[in-house]
Amino acid sequence: MNSSLYRSISSVMVLLVSLSAFAQNDACSTAQPLECGSMTMFSTVGAQQTEFNYEGTCFWNVQNPGNWFVFQGDGSQVIFQFEDTGWETNRGLTLFESTDGCNALECATWVEAVPDIESSHIISFLTQENHEYFLLVNSMDSNNLEFEYTLSVTCQTCDSLPVNIDLDNAEMLTFFEPVYGNTCCLPSGSVELCDEDISLSHGLWYKMIDNDCMIDFRFESLSDVELSVMMIELTDVIPDGVSVYETVLCCENTTQCGGMIEAFYNSLNPEACYYFYVYSLDPFACGDFSLQVDCHYQGCMNEWLPCYDPQATLFSYDCCEVDCAEFDQPQDICEEAMLLECGTLDMFSALTCATDSDMPSGIEGCNPQPGSGMWYIIEGTGGLHTLRTCNGDDISSSYSIANVQVDVFTSSNGSCDGELTCAQDELTGNYLSQIDAGGAGLCGYYQQNQVYLQFISDPGETYFVYLSGTPEHYYLSYECENAELGCLEPSAFNYNPMANVDDGSCDFTSGLCESCEGGGIPAMMHMTDSYGDGWTGATYTIEDGDGNLIQSGSLDDAQEVLDNSVYGNLEGIDYFCLCATPCFTITVGGGTFDSEIGWSLMDTEGTVLLNGEGTGQAVYCPNTTGCTDPEACNYDIVATVDDGSCVMPSCLDPEATNYDPDGLCGGGPCFYSGDMNQDGLVNTEDILMFVGEFGCIGQCAGDLNEDGVVNLMDLLLILGLL
Repeated sequence: MNSSLYRSISSVMVLLVSLSAFAQNDACSTAQPLECGSMTMFSTVGAQQTEFNYEGTCFWNVQNPGNWFVFQGDGSQVIFQFEDTGWETNRGLTLFESTDGCNALECATWVEAVPDIESSHIISFLTQENHEYFLLVNSMDSNNLEFEYTLSVTCQTCDSLPVNIDLDNAEMLTFFEPVYGNTCCLPSGSVELCDEDISLSHGLWYKMIDNDCMIDFRFESLSDVELSVMMIELTDVIPDGVSVYETVLCCENTTQCGGMIEAFYNSLNPEACYYFYVYSLDPFACGDFSLQVDCHYQGCMNEWLPCYDPQATLFSYDCCEVDCAEFDQPQDICEEAMLLECGTLDMFSALTCATDSDMPSGIEGCNPQPGSGMWYIIEGTGGLHTLRTCNGDDISSSYSIANVQVDVFTSSNGSCDGELTCAQDELTGNYLSQIDAGGAGLCGYYQQNQVYLQFISDPGETYFVYLSGTPEHYYLSYECENAELGCLEPSAFNYNPMANVDDGSCDFTSGLCESCEGGGIPAMMHMTDSYGDGWTGATYTIEDGDGNLIQSGSLDDAQEVLDNSVYGNLEGIDYFCLCATPCFTITVGGGTFDSEIGWSLMDTEGTVLLNGEGTGQAVYCPNTTGCTDPEACNYDIVATVDDGSCVMPSCLDPEATNYDPDGLCGGGPCFYSGDMNQDGLVNTEDILMFVGEFGCIGQCAGDLNEDGVVNLMDLLLILGLL
């Protein structure tokens, strides 16, 4: 073959290789179809720049070469998820919508995919039937055009689209009435979130007018996801229709948020229009929510005060000044105690002018110095009594606006002039004294400093209730019902749905292993949180040796809650059976604050099998026989039962007097002739010890030649070893 022919063939081969390297979908006309559930690796290597026309606004480098894809609209929500394998520079994801293929492209949305911002790797949109959606993936950097990546497609069927998906169509809120919504299946929108850069989000809009009142709100995620809520004040609308607004408050990535707006913002303009935007950045992390906004008018709510305002819905500290020298506070002495009947609701009472002249002090079990307060009476029936100064978890009913204390007493003669003692629950024996319900979480997140006190009474006993603290006003609810004892935990084998008093009888262990072939170990997972807000997303999983899931759970939804607070569970237990298998692997972690969590895997007798703190993984192998001595040559790290097979280290040095030719491993002590102190050396210390034995007859350490006597011959031998 001559050189010119060789060069020609080589040129053709290079051309063919180059052509084969060109991306096959680098033009709109050759866009690769995408289907729901697909995930494929692509490359822009070899992509050629192709000019195309479009309407709308896209990013400035949209004409850079890249890959084209097409999806046929069917009314579902579609999520394109992009992941670069190299991330040398930012990437561009541009979505076009069309009703006439590549001839009528309209830029729908675009994102700049940034390595460390996962939400920027996603384009989510709602499709319409008979519409085509073209996706262009390319580089933002004209000097770095070639890269490899994966592209996945997720679809979900959606109901009809809500109207309030943009600010112009925001739903009007009605005070004191909650609205419910869902952030799933919503189109993405560009909104300046919480005074930060404009981001793509998926959310719903609501609006309200201040009406010159005190505004409080409550937002709550009703699904197991964290959502965000933002409140804004609309300040202007510029000629091109773009809204200008100021952020009032922001609660980001949370399950609940609320309170008086004034706690977030200086004041509201009664003539302004305010909007709430409930949203999620990640279309996969969506769910149900509720939002309630209340409008309160401040005033005096005590009917027996001269300044009582029947239209007031929120207490005012200074709505009415009372001259306590001329005003006799009712119920601040025991003789004026109010008798509480079942279902009594003593609303809007006050300690404004209460004195401590009849304060019960120094009584064991109750508050020794409660301060000024008011008296109530309860007649014992043997039933369950509930006293609370909170109204469920309703912000608008948080009438007790400061710390409240409740102490319950009995009298030696059943009247105010008898000797008072701190009353005790008939079932538990606990003293009936409570400073707040925050530790138990019974009053809810927004009323942590209120009281929720339950007890079983002694029939025929008279109980004297003393309410004290620092509230200007408070709310007191009293309810009573028959006491039905039993197990209140739904996950227990003996759960009693009719019970209202837990008698400690819950059985979580009977029959745990009945369904396990070959038996198993009844076990429990004891979980704690040092901060007291639960495991905040952390979980545990237990798998057998084949990777099959045995059990999973979290402190946040523990079967038995041992201790909790308004923020979450502090301590809880799950019960289950470790069905017979050689080994189990437990994995713990995955939460927001894993450094706070602790756990112990135990049998139901309380013996700890494994434990740990924070994120980790451990292996437990029950009833595995082997050598359990860590010092042995054949120590088995997974053995739990010693079978007597341990072999200890021996001396493997042939020069030693205790050389063991059959030893399995070295590391044992070696003894040498002349080494009197067995330190592995023959030195002056050994000579001194030998001199001490010189002349010894019989079995002597210095008898090196074993002739029965320590003499000059032995001295010559040890000197030879020196």
